[in-house]
Amino acid sequence: MATKILLVEDDALIYRMYQKAFELDGFEIEVAEDGQKGLDKLATFHPDIILLDIMMPNMNGVEMLAYLKENPATKDIPTVVLTNISDLRTNHEIYEKGANLALIKSENDPDQVIAWVKSVLEKASGNAPAPSAGQTAA
Repeated sequence: MATKILLVEDDALIYRMYQKAFELDGFEIEVAEDGQKGLDKLATFHPDIILLDIMMPNMNGVEMLAYLKENPATKDIPTVVLTNISDLRTNHEIYEKGANLALIKSENDPDQVIAWVKSVLEKASGNAPAPSAGQTAA
């Protein structure tokens, strides 16, 4: 059974690129174009991991992340934030809200993102050490 990913991203070019890359690597991926649509998808799609943009309409990624981590049904789903925001205050807030990892989109190609996702999934299942702080970015 393929690993399931929910990608919450409003930029069609970005989500199509990641969707294709993850599908080619054997993942099952669903896309939502904002945080509220992402939450709606969770009613029928049960991902193993969530990839989450920050800057989105309707419900931004920080709001969705807070909701995910406060909800008993979704709090244990690993979450990777994919953003182009690199300010330290946002970085602190992302981790404070419970993200497992934050990556800057422009500094990671799809193959690198796939490798990070696999690492987070391995860590979440207890099979691998966490990435060091020097390896994360956001």
